Amino acid sequence: NHPLVAGIYENEHWSSGTFIIQDALAYVSTSNEGVQIFDLSQPLSPQRIAAMNPFYYTMFAAPSRLYLWVGEGVQIYDASFPQNMQLLATILPDLTLGQLYVDDNRLYVTHGLDGLEIYDLSDLADVHLLGTVDTPGDAGNLLVDDGYVFIDDGTDIVIVDANDPRHPFLATTIDPPGDIIDMAYNHPHLYVASTGFYSDPQGSGGVTAFDVSIPALPRQFAHITLFPSITDIAVKGNALYLATISSGIAIYKQALVEPNHITWLPRLRRP
Repeated sequence: NHPLVAGIYENEHWSSGTFIIQDALAYVSTSNEGVQIFDLSQPLSPQRIAAMNPFYYTMFAAPSRLYLWVGEGVQIYDASFPQNMQLLATILPDLTLGQLYVDDNRLYVTHGLDGLEIYDLSDLADVHLLGTVDTPGDAGNLLVDDGYVFIDDGTDIVIVDANDPRHPFLATTIDPPGDIIDMAYNHPHLYVASTGFYSDPQGSGGVTAFDVSIPALPRQFAHITLFPSITDIAVKGNALYLATISSGIAIYKQALVEPNHITWLPRLRRP
């Protein structure tokens, strides 16, 4: 009930962007020094163990792999030994800007108004398009689980059935309150952070939780009205973690399993 800062690594010259944790590694994108890689096995003293400096736009980390969209294709690195990243291949040189997700040898790419594309990565020498599907809005951030793709489509979450990647189709949409900021997934629950509506004096923004055990029939089971300055969300066990601009990290216990018995824990602030 008293979260504390365990460890900090500071560099006044960096402006951090995407932050991805994969096993005991953290990949941190910076605006001026590429990707910084940290060993988190000792959280009291995180260690920067490697850096990569390609100019890139989007990043995705999977076990032993790092994917960077660099403007002239997607670079795939062997991340088995982070201190000595090996470039395995550069694929799809004509790929337009999008968000990346890799699952089960398939690359999922969202392209804004052009929707979703799915590629076969089983042979890096022969990467090819499997299927596409348009979405109603502006396709951005995405998550993939068990053949379904959850896409931040601007004001809605679009759920795409991609069990047959050659013929993906829109299964349904979710309409959370306000504009979507971020989403997190912990099977079978999807958590969507949104800004809320300015016209609502009580503030409808916060986090809305959906049961997507049947993806085509999502069911809302909780909504927590929270801070207007949420930037990122994550889930672990039965706790919900919120990064905010002005309030540090807020932690909500039981929010994910007992929406009627939510316990607020003290905020974790940077010293």
